Amino acid sequence: MCAPQFRNSISEERIIPEPLKHYTMPIRVNPAKATLEWSDFHEVAKIPGPAIARAGYASSFAPARIPRRVVEKKFLLPENLTIRIHVAASVERSADKTSALLAHEQLHYHVGVVCARALCRELQGLSAKSYNKLMAAYRKLIRTHLSTRAGAIQRAYDRQTNHGLISGKQQEWEAAMAECLAKPSLTRLMGLPL
Repeated sequence: MCAPQFRNSISEERIIPEPLKHYTMPIRVNPAKATLEWSDFHEVAKIPGPAIARAGYASSFAPARIPRRVVEKKFLLPENLTIRIHVAASVERSADKTSALLAHEQLHYHVGVVCARALCRELQGLSAKSYNKLMAAYRKLIRTHLSTRAGAIQRAYDRQTNHGLISGKQQEWEAAMAECLAKPSLTRLMGLPL
């Protein structure tokens, strides 16, 4: 489980997104992979804690630098924005690389994908009265979805499945994730906000 870290030097000010329907831009999630393979994992001597493998994601944004865009005296995000979800995974060299363990780790990666999709929904039409306020709202939404909420989901998933060892719970999570992946409009996974 690898959640990205974000630093914020801008003061926390609550900005309510104002939808500008006729200026909505396409925001997309671009996962690096649909299905993980063991070759996607970096082998390490030891992973801290009880896990023998960890899969998660790292995110990047294109464009990386958000240009200033003003429409009708409102600062908006670029006309096109892509959130890329990259695999961030490691496994202990001595681990038994089973399909069950890989399936458990796959879901960790998919948490990044579904949380990024929820982020996209909130970024659609995001506007502010200044560029700094737009950037503060943008960074806050990134932290909320890709760090805070994704982290809570990752921890609950490992706790409830005992890192994939409780097969009934693992199947429950896999079914919930399959539904979430199939229905992009869902806003919760196993009762937790995306």
